[in-house]
Amino acid sequence: MLVLLAAASLAISVHSCKKQDQAPQPNLSKLSVASARTFFETQVKKGGVRTEDANKLPIGEPNWDSAYDKKLNIGDAIAAPLKMKSYHKTGSVEVQGDNYLLVYKTKYGNLRHEIVTVIPATAHEGVATFNGATIVRDWSGKILRSFIYKNGSYDAATTTIGRSAATEKEGVCFQTSSTVCFPLADMLGQYCEYGVQTNICYGGGGDSGGGGDIPGNNPDPGNYPNPGGGSGGGTNQPNQPAEPEGTGTDCASFDFVATTPLWQEAGVHNVKVRWVFYGMYGTLDKEFYPDNFVFGLPTAYGNGKVITPAMAAVMSAEALDKAKSAIFRKFAHEPYLPADAIVIEAFRTLVHEEMAKIGGTCGQSGSKSPNIRFKDEVRSFFGSRNCN
Repeated sequence: MLVLLAAASLAISVHSCKKQDQAPQPNLSKLSVASARTFFETQVKKGGVRTEDANKLPIGEPNWDSAYDKKLNIGDAIAAPLKMKSYHKTGSVEVQGDNYLLVYKTKYGNLRHEIVTVIPATAHEGVATFNGATIVRDWSGKILRSFIYKNGSYDAATTTIGRSAATEKEGVCFQTSSTVCFPLADMLGQYCEYGVQTNICYGGGGDSGGGGDIPGNNPDPGNYPNPGGGSGGGTNQPNQPAEPEGTGTDCASFDFVATTPLWQEAGVHNVKVRWVFYGMYGTLDKEFYPDNFVFGLPTAYGNGKVITPAMAAVMSAEALDKAKSAIFRKFAHEPYLPADAIVIEAFRTLVHEEMAKIGGTCGQSGSKSPNIRFKDEVRSFFGSRNCN
């Protein structure tokens, strides 16, 4: 049964189209075990509230004596194996290298942490034959995302739901869910869908659920998980980028210029498109960044109302956000996973339809005027409309 839940939060987001882009300064200092430990003990443990349910999880303290360097796509990190507790309270089991605390530094120099638990369904030798699940949570016990692997390859993303409490059984079960969210720019909030699909069980420790954030892009099976432990590997941080980035289109993405006395156009590259597919194993969440969107609007309507370039930017941003919301769930319940090209083409059609509603167009070339100026899409959490 599909239950729809809409949640809106009040916020004020003020962005100027004239603001200067400031590239983050790279942080060249290497993260050490000592600094990772200090961060964990002084900020993560003392600064956060660990619930009673979280304390029941089979996750003990980090073994800092066995900590090692781990290379992530976003930079260096420190991984400390976790002392795994037994479900039956018979003491601690042997430290496993594929259950670890991960501390890493963002490109802005901020430290982040994750608890990574790899749950094999069967005996495996390296990631090439790995079958099982990976659960990523924070120290409070909140599950951030979880993934399923078959024969070493990413098979499905899941969102774990329920309470973050340990099970007394000899295995771990968690529920796949179709929990997905997308921004509602005009309402300054999010719309979410929740729909439980099935239980998935694997042997060997874990929990029966958790709060659950939206799973992100497909993790690289060579990085997530790293069953053997040690250096190398890493994660592309699919749902926790170095600094949070919204999916809403900022009106600063558009630089409209008159290509005829009565028509103006703007080109946009690198448009962020997210969509989901609810398969039998869970929710597949994908992202694309297609190029060559040429937006066109008249310089004035027939009633004499003038459309300035700034107004055209706002109108186009709103149309693009509406198309993003529509494509997000358009293929969710198809019987088979559609090809990427089909989804992208459908998205382009949706953008054109939204622009047509306001008397405009959107194609890949527009009028082909040499005056058309292209920009990469600028994104924000709610989509700035402050370009007038």
